[in-house]
Amino acid sequence: MTDMKIHWRDIDDRLEPGRWDRLHVTVEEAHAPTFAVSVCPPDRLRLSAGDVPVLWARIEEDYYGYEYLRKGGDASWSIVPPISFQVADEIASQPPEARARAWAKRFAAWLSTSAYSPLHAGEWTLSPRMRWHAGALLLPGDLDGIFAHESRGYVAWDHIVHPLPLRDVSPSDDGRVKAWRKLARRGELPPILLQWISGLVAYVVLDGHYRLLAAKLEGKPVPFLCLDRVSTMARDDGHRQMVLDAVDKAFEHSARASHAPGHASRTFTPDKANRILLDAFMPHLISQPTVAGSVRFDPVRWDAEVRAEATRQGVDVTEMLDVQASR
Repeated sequence: MTDMKIHWRDIDDRLEPGRWDRLHVTVEEAHAPTFAVSVCPPDRLRLSAGDVPVLWARIEEDYYGYEYLRKGGDASWSIVPPISFQVADEIASQPPEARARAWAKRFAAWLSTSAYSPLHAGEWTLSPRMRWHAGALLLPGDLDGIFAHESRGYVAWDHIVHPLPLRDVSPSDDGRVKAWRKLARRGELPPILLQWISGLVAYVVLDGHYRLLAAKLEGKPVPFLCLDRVSTMARDDGHRQMVLDAVDKAFEHSARASHAPGHASRTFTPDKANRILLDAFMPHLISQPTVAGSVRFDPVRWDAEVRAEATRQGVDVTEMLDVQASR
């Protein structure tokens, strides 16, 4: 693909000025994503890198979850180029609070030139924040959840869904895994790149499978960055009124507590109030559903691909293929 025209800007947390929150990326040209989601009635999805299928899923009629099949093999999809250890060392030498910002800009630049980019015209963010997850690190328990996903499996939507890897686990003695383990021990691993796929109600791992394994083998956490499609929206009047009421109550509480011991730490200052009100009245970036291709995928071809991949892996996909069994 030709390089797409993008521009980006840093966004700081309005409630904590000076703390980087995320990178806002705008894609100006109407490129179609080459890492893409296709819909296939009834209730089926297909993820692909170019013309190559990566993952198939059939959603249950009751929407409790979905059956999925991932393409086997540990080959990289090269959604971003292999990260050199020189780049990793360069960014690791920066202050810890600057690293996520630096990596977000690197990933944005790489995605703009990738042959298998999920980007298309519109607004996007790269941020160290994930739904249902506190903090900016994947902890050892999170890694266990990621690696619990097998190539053929079932996802239940009444549980937290850990990010889905897009390829099999590499051998633990792979040279690149060994090299990343050294950085994991130093707490200097580059972040894992995730993308939110709304049809799966889950993140998928776009880049970082080697690093995930290295962190797991070392029992260390690893940072992440999430790619989300967003749009700019204003807060509604109900939310604004709720914030105004909360600010009024905070001032009242602060005044009552002003004579109590240690009151200075509980003082609600005009500066704090102004930051909260600014946040409530300024437009926000709101996550949007994943855009699928405009042409519905052929169900006969979907079935044929699933059968062929299941045969290659030696797994049972009866429930995925039998429409009645999934209802």
